[in-house]
Amino acid sequence: MNFFAKTITVALCLTWMNTVQAEEMDSITDLMQTLKTKTPEIKEAEPVKQQEIIKNYKKEYVLDWLVKPKIEVSDTDMKTYKNPVKIKMTVLGSAGLVIKSDILKSSGSKSFDAKVVQALASAKIQPIQYADQTVIYELVHEFSVAN
Repeated sequence: MNFFAKTITVALCLTWMNTVQAEEMDSITDLMQTLKTKTPEIKEAEPVKQQEIIKNYKKEYVLDWLVKPKIEVSDTDMKTYKNPVKIKMTVLGSAGLVIKSDILKSSGSKSFDAKVVQALASAKIQPIQYADQTVIYELVHEFSVAN
């Protein structure tokens, strides 16, 4: 390559580099302008209140025993028994297991009340179909000697 060709090649390279630098500077200027532009403030969404979630659920369900509680009543239980025992049960919805039971109103017979609580530990209510494994519900039921 002769001197003239080398000079033209160098001149073209320098011109091309200046063009690229100018385009990059335009891009950098545009980017800086975008960064300096204030964005509108974003308001946080208000949290959903627990009452709004709960009001969408049905108030009443018809439930049935999958495994009925078996309570054996003795003569001594019958002597002290006065009225049905009222129990609040906490149930795991997907399995129907009674995971906790509290006596709200005693029958008058402590042994009968204890037998009911013990029987509920092995009882099972029909599970709620398609319920998540974390769904837990409470229900109140009266147990009497007749039923």
